[in-house]
Amino acid sequence: MLPYWKYEGNKIRRWWAKFTPTPFLQRRHFALAIAAFLCLLALAAPVAAGQLEDERDAESRSDWATALKLLRPLAEEGNAVAQGQLGLFYEEGRGVPVDYSEAAKWLRKSADQGNAISQTNLANLYGLGRGVPLDYAESLKWLRKSATQRFYGAFVNLGHVYRHGDGVQIDFVQAYMWYRLASDSATTHVSVRQTADRYLAYLGSKMTREQIAEAERRARDWKP
Repeated sequence: MLPYWKYEGNKIRRWWAKFTPTPFLQRRHFALAIAAFLCLLALAAPVAAGQLEDERDAESRSDWATALKLLRPLAEEGNAVAQGQLGLFYEEGRGVPVDYSEAAKWLRKSADQGNAISQTNLANLYGLGRGVPLDYAESLKWLRKSATQRFYGAFVNLGHVYRHGDGVQIDFVQAYMWYRLASDSATTHVSVRQTADRYLAYLGSKMTREQIAEAERRARDWKP
């Protein structure tokens, strides 16, 4: 079993997943960042936001039946936040059997509406080959879409991609740039910033001063 990280509001929790590691995970002993549900509540319509807050409260009590009862109608009505959260329910088996195909279906619906968090989560599924074919190019496409909205989870994952060469050439300068963007953007998420900073320190120990300076310049000049 391998640990991987999930974002839940202002918290990061370690989950243990029972599955056969793909080559993607065998090269990594960490996971791709996933959802920050509360970050998008403010974007929902007032009535939907109220229902989502009630759903979140049910989640906090591990009352999955109530959470699903509140979540599913909103998702079926097209609410992107609810669709993304329902996708996570199927990925994690919250009140329903684990079903990666169903998770991918709901995450895609949300991602297609421009939800940055769901775009990163869908990219994760493609990078892991869960519910969809293992496809690094498709994973990279969705990560880039998410990154254009400055979602720190996408920045972290893009750093992983270029550090490990998943579907791209290994590029420490590019990886450093993405980790720097993650560290600078996760101002209210201490654990995310600390994680990014650890990777910056690791890469910095393997790069020349010139490479670090170039990566820092790229991060300063980066625009969506």
